[in-house]
Amino acid sequence: MTIKVQKQFGSYFDDWSESCSRLQHLLHCVIIVAMVGVVEFVAISTETTWDNVEPNRFSWTIFAYCLRFLSLLNLPMCVASFLGLTMYDAFPDPVRLRADPDSLPFVVVRIVTRGDFPDLVRQNSLANLRVCKETGLRHYSIEVVTKKSVQLPKMVHLREVVVPDFYEPSSGSMYKARQLQYCLEDGINELGDEDWILHLDEDSVLTPDAVKGMMNFIHDGEAHFGTGLVVTTRGPVSNWMTTLADLIKAADDMGRTRFLLKAFRKPWFGFKGSFLLANAKAERIVSFDNGPVGSMTEDAYFAMKGIQEGFRFGFIEGEVLEQSPCTLGDFLRQRKRWMQGLTLTVSCPKVITVHTSDCIGYHIRDNHDFLEIHSLEDEDLADDILFIVAIDSTHLIEWTVLQVPRPDSRNFQVDLHYWRTKIWLTIFYLSWLLTPLILLNGLFSKFPDPTPGIFKSIFTFNIAISTYYYLYGTLKNEKYLGMARSFLILLCLPLVIPFCSLLETASVVYSWFGHTNDFYVVKKVTRVLSSSSSACLSSSPSARCWRPQASCIP
Repeated sequence: MTIKVQKQFGSYFDDWSESCSRLQHLLHCVIIVAMVGVVEFVAISTETTWDNVEPNRFSWTIFAYCLRFLSLLNLPMCVASFLGLTMYDAFPDPVRLRADPDSLPFVVVRIVTRGDFPDLVRQNSLANLRVCKETGLRHYSIEVVTKKSVQLPKMVHLREVVVPDFYEPSSGSMYKARQLQYCLEDGINELGDEDWILHLDEDSVLTPDAVKGMMNFIHDGEAHFGTGLVVTTRGPVSNWMTTLADLIKAADDMGRTRFLLKAFRKPWFGFKGSFLLANAKAERIVSFDNGPVGSMTEDAYFAMKGIQEGFRFGFIEGEVLEQSPCTLGDFLRQRKRWMQGLTLTVSCPKVITVHTSDCIGYHIRDNHDFLEIHSLEDEDLADDILFIVAIDSTHLIEWTVLQVPRPDSRNFQVDLHYWRTKIWLTIFYLSWLLTPLILLNGLFSKFPDPTPGIFKSIFTFNIAISTYYYLYGTLKNEKYLGMARSFLILLCLPLVIPFCSLLETASVVYSWFGHTNDFYVVKKVTRVLSSSSSACLSSSPSARCWRPQASCIP
């Protein structure tokens, strides 16, 4: 009788929770639509004509037009964000486990670090180990890949991999990509094709929802790679300025990223390397062996290669906790590395190869790569020829899939530019790179220029969505910030948004000057774990430890 009552109460509670979630999402949709509507009405109601333009200000009008058209670069990202935040539940319920943990393949939680913060790495490794155990994950291991030992305790499900100094990937990959590629090398990799790898940063801490979402993702088997929400308000706030600037990350993950991964299964605007779940076989095919070009922002480069290889991407339920940079200097250097890494990814050269024996060779003409096929011996060759690959003259750096229509003649040339894959990433990159110029629109908002209504509508739509990013990010981080702090941030949003915009603009301007020759890692704050973390020292007898079994330390 008691069990029956508990089940009924649990069912009622689930229904009530689901109703609250739907109500939250409905209210959220009303607010975002109302915000867009009000801003659109104000913009369209103010009309200007050429009669308002003074002759001596005609050149300034042209300049203002150029700035307005630059704002169009933000439109694809804002549309994707709007659709992601409205089409899918913006405040989902806690994740319900649908998978049977015993039936899931082996999962490696791989944490990459330089080893500069050993205390932090040990604490977070133990915390992640505890969460995996308490959530019911059976076949797993926590693996720390480091340049120098962090002195991990010798435990079941815990493994430390020190990358030797003499190791060099075949393409010359550096930094984090070098360490990740080392784990994929023959003799080091012990994972099978059906196993999975969850990539985390050294400051990442799993939540029970993230582990359940990961198990559901693997069980569904709908994608080869996945990512989810990363919250940057973990623990006591070390720097409020950087924390406020990072609030928009939650809206970005739940909006733009979620929409693309659910609707198209492609991360057209890039991918983050933390909270990245990958099938082991698919990761080995894509690989991190991409040379120096693919080492600064290895995650974005990896995403482009994954798209070109035809792999599917998906969105993982749940959230992972991380920290915002502790200082403004770290914030600026982190953004500078991202920006200059995207520059390399977007503008990288290609090494071309052909997947048939009919290719005679390729050459470069007018800075464009052309593939010249002199003969086709097989008259029954398929209508499409599959070309794969890419090089910077000496190193294999990228896989590219291009389809070329069968030619009428036996001698032809094909332009091998593959911007179809990177066009959206390029638009995203340009919109970020030109942020200072785009923000100048605010200074010219009152300037009398006869902007057509459709363009005014687009510009104001971008402003409304960007503004709502901070509102949603604050609400999404409320359970970590606390109700009082969140309410105070909401009241101060008219001041927070301009400040954060200026901070992001300063980081972009900083990236314009000087090339970063190092993979800058922001400083981390080490938190003290509770004594409950020692609970992970024991594991159930049925759990599988790291393979091979001899490597497990009881």
